[in-house]
Amino acid sequence: MIPTYAFVGSLLCAILIGITKTVLAGGHPVPVVPPPPSLAGAAVTSVSLWAAAASVFERLHRHDGRRGGEQRCVRAFREPAVRYAQRTLTVIIALLAVLLAGIAYL
Repeated sequence: MIPTYAFVGSLLCAILIGITKTVLAGGHPVPVVPPPPSLAGAAVTSVSLWAAAASVFERLHRHDGRRGGEQRCVRAFREPAVRYAQRTLTVIIALLAVLLAGIAYL
């Protein structure tokens, strides 16, 4: 759970920083200075590594779903399991909506 919380927290921080900078700049974008040429290759490599990791995690999740992972997960909630599962799903959907809206705005 820690990597998930770290990812969501860092993305929320990035969105808050971006919105703060937008408000402080009066809604006008601040010009971005292009990175030095020596860092361009490192950025591509980093993105490639993240894309490869995302692909692996997606495959693992898809495999877990085929084995009935959803049914095992609902049993992880205390009684009444359905109510707690619904609340958790509602929080996840709301959080994803906030993150998507923040990314789209920026």
